Amino acid sequence: MNLLKFNEFEVTIKTTNLHNFLLSHEDLSNIFFVYEHLLSETIHLNPSYFYENVHYLKIEEKIFWTKSGIIRAGILIGCDESLNFADFIENDRTM
Repeated sequence: MNLLKFNEFEVTIKTTNLHNFLLSHEDLSNIFFVYEHLLSETIHLNPSYFYENVHYLKIEEKIFWTKSGIIRAGILIGCDESLNFADFIENDRTM
């Protein structure tokens, strides 16, 4: 596991055999400054835009976001925080 620093946030990046970057649903909602429910709703209301195991994963009944899922969610939510973090993730070459 790695640590990611963005503004005042320091979050843990989870890895699996297939994914080298997974951010928890809770951490992403904090960074985006939105309720976790809004992120869940974003997945549910956009099934043709978010694919499980591509943009997000469910591990032990918890949701984890991939880089491409974070970018898509950031664009759809469209607030300054989500767009800034999506841009940061898209341009981050360290992970």
